[in-house]
Amino acid sequence: MRRPWFKFWPKGVPKHIEYPKIPLFQFLIDSANKYPDKPALLYKHKKITYKELDALSSKFALGLIELGVKRGDRVLIFLPNIPEYVIAYYGILKSGAVVSSASPLFKEMELEYQLNDSGAETIITNSSLYPIVEHICEKTKNIVIVGEKVPLGVKLFKNLYYDGLSFPTMSINPRKDTAVLQYTGGTTGLPKGAMMTHYNLVANAIQNTRWFKWTPDDVVLAVFPFCHTWSTCVCINSPILVGATIVLMEHFDPKEVLQTIEKEKVTICYGSAIMFNLLVNCPEIEDYDISSLRLVKAGAMPIPQEV
Repeated sequence: MRRPWFKFWPKGVPKHIEYPKIPLFQFLIDSANKYPDKPALLYKHKKITYKELDALSSKFALGLIELGVKRGDRVLIFLPNIPEYVIAYYGILKSGAVVSSASPLFKEMELEYQLNDSGAETIITNSSLYPIVEHICEKTKNIVIVGEKVPLGVKLFKNLYYDGLSFPTMSINPRKDTAVLQYTGGTTGLPKGAMMTHYNLVANAIQNTRWFKWTPDDVVLAVFPFCHTWSTCVCINSPILVGATIVLMEHFDPKEVLQTIEKEKVTICYGSAIMFNLLVNCPEIEDYDISSLRLVKAGAMPIPQEV
C-alpha cells in the first residue's frame, strides 16, 4: 500500500512498530529493574525511586485485593497530581482492576454521575476533596484517603500498603482487558466512559516516546491534570516507559512552573494552549533560565500562532 505521507516522515522515526503484548504496568516493572535507584517521582521535597514506586504500587495492589477489589472492578481516583496518584494508578492495574479518574475540580453532581455510571465501588481521594465525596458515598464500599486522619469507616491510603503476601500473578490479556475507563465530554450529552485496553495505552506511550525521541535523561514536568487521558500518557506512562524523571505539580501557577523548570532542569513540558498562553505572558518569564527545555508541546485544543 502506498503511503504518501512517508515523504514527510521525520528522520529517526520508525515507519512501523511491533507493539509488545504486555500489561501497562510492565513498563514500571522493567524500569525498576533497569534504573532501581533513579528518581521516578519528584514532588516538593519528596523523592521516590523506581524501585520504591514499583514496590509501593505492588503493596497497594495487595491492599486493594485485601479490601475485596476484584479483577475488572472499577476503582475511581479523585486526586490532583501527587505521588499517591501514580502509586494508585499502577496499583489498581496490578490488582487486575480498572482505573477511572475524575477531575479534582468536580463538584458533587459530576462526581456522583461518574461513580454511578462507571460502577466504581472504591474511590481514592484526599482530605481536601473528601467533603465532596462524603455526601455521595452511600453506594461506595471503600473510601481511601490520602492524609493523616480519616473519619470513621474510611481507610487511610498509607495503611493500605500490604506486606503479608507475595505479589499475585495476574493473567492479563493486553488486547482485550480494559485498563482505563476514561470519561470524556464528547460533543453532546453527558460524559461517556471510553474503554481503553492495556495494549491501547502501551502503544500510545511507545508512539509518543519514539516520535519525540524520549530518553532516560529526560525530566518531565507533570502539571497537566492526570485526569486527562493525554496527561496519563505523556506525564506517567511515557516517562515510566523510558525511565525518565517526573516532576509533579499539584496546581498550575505560571511563576511556580518557571521556577520548577529552572530548578529541576526540566526537558519536556506538555500542556494546553491556555497554559502556555499564561506562561509566555508571565511578567517574570525573563527572570528564569528555561534553556533546559528541549520539547514543549500543546494539545487538547488549537494553539494560537502568536503563542
